[in-house]
Amino acid sequence: MVGSVHHREEQESRIPCSFVVTAGVAAVGVALVASAAKGMAGKLCATPLTAVISTGATVIAYYWPKAYTFPAVIGAGGALTLGWSYYKKEVPPPPKVKL
Repeated sequence: MVGSVHHREEQESRIPCSFVVTAGVAAVGVALVASAAKGMAGKLCATPLTAVISTGATVIAYYWPKAYTFPAVIGAGGALTLGWSYYKKEVPPPPKVKL
């Protein structure tokens, strides 16, 4: 009787192979999307400030999808850019556009 209880506990504690494979594929998918997002931000954002603003705006818009979130994020990004330009005494460069 004791041997059968031990055998049952051993079977219940095993992780199925399909779970391990699925978790590995999910981790690779997250890494691939993060790499693509970083590459796209590097090409589309003219300065590190705009990359930080766009990343923050994306996270905020994803976690708080309310009607007032999007205009507030646009306004906050514009105000942050104007404040940074005033602080640095420089005009932000125009966006890089290839035709």
